[in-house]
Amino acid sequence: MDNIENDIAFRALLQLEQLIGIKGVFTQYAFPSEIDGEVLFDFGDRSLRLYVEIKKEIRTRNLHQAINYADTHPPFMVIADKIFPDAKMELKKRNVGFLDGAGNIFLKQAGYIFLIEGQKFVQEEKPVTNRAFTKTGLKAVFNLLLDERNLNSTHRELARLSGVAHGNVNYILEGLNEAGYILQVNNRKKILKNKKDLLDRWITGYQELLKPSLYVGSYVFGDKSKFERYRTLLEDREETVWGGEPGADLLTDYLSPEYLTLYTENGSKVVKDWTLFPKNNGPLKIYNKFWKASEWDQRKLAPPLLIYADLLLTNDPRCLEVADRIYEKYLEDEFEKR
Repeated sequence: MDNIENDIAFRALLQLEQLIGIKGVFTQYAFPSEIDGEVLFDFGDRSLRLYVEIKKEIRTRNLHQAINYADTHPPFMVIADKIFPDAKMELKKRNVGFLDGAGNIFLKQAGYIFLIEGQKFVQEEKPVTNRAFTKTGLKAVFNLLLDERNLNSTHRELARLSGVAHGNVNYILEGLNEAGYILQVNNRKKILKNKKDLLDRWITGYQELLKPSLYVGSYVFGDKSKFERYRTLLEDREETVWGGEPGADLLTDYLSPEYLTLYTENGSKVVKDWTLFPKNNGPLKIYNKFWKASEWDQRKLAPPLLIYADLLLTNDPRCLEVADRIYEKYLEDEFEKR
């Protein structure tokens, strides 16, 4: 994240200093490390040094990493522009320190206790909508996250893969560039940078904008035994794959699904063929498939990246544990390298 991390830490620490007069200095680690850096608080007669993880925002779905770091890298705190109220409650319950961009802080370390609440974070200026993170843009970004080589394909090809209008692709790529996610290596080659941050931002957009727009419905099986036999249901069905919990089960053999998440290009046919009945919060959730065939389609699976995102959005501890396994096995090498 480089300058992004420094900016987030600087704003939060400056706000804290203005509120209560305590000065903190963030130092970013220059070498590859799990932890982003450290902060040194100056209390006048004493100082306190903590390991720090920096995020743009903290929600309950991305808390598990900070909680793990608090266990493995004490003393520890997390700093973010915005930390959602339920996430703050969970951090306090687990005695994990935090500081947000408004100067709200919770910290219990070395005999010090700090708690500031109720401060409002104010953006310096109203953000302009970035085309890369609209519903349309998120589809194209997904294909770039799946295969970075798509960044150097033609606009027409990226539009085809993403199912978006050809004319939108240039705006989407400009948005990514303006947000600091594209590096021009030479006249012919571009690569993604700040990839983990881009993945986190994509997951937020997927949760808030894209996934709700893909939702077909929630159903129960007329034949309840089909739920237990879900692994065999897609054998002869094209353009239909498992995401979420069943996808994770098939990837890891480590999760017994409570809900089935299905991505398909023909939801109405699935409903008819499987004799499904609509029901609020039914065990089968159907979504429109929004990417073209990938290597995973042959295994009747959504890409691991999407399965990982689906699991994070459940906020279910069972699913979060398996999400970590999937990230470590299928995504970490790709998203931690730059």
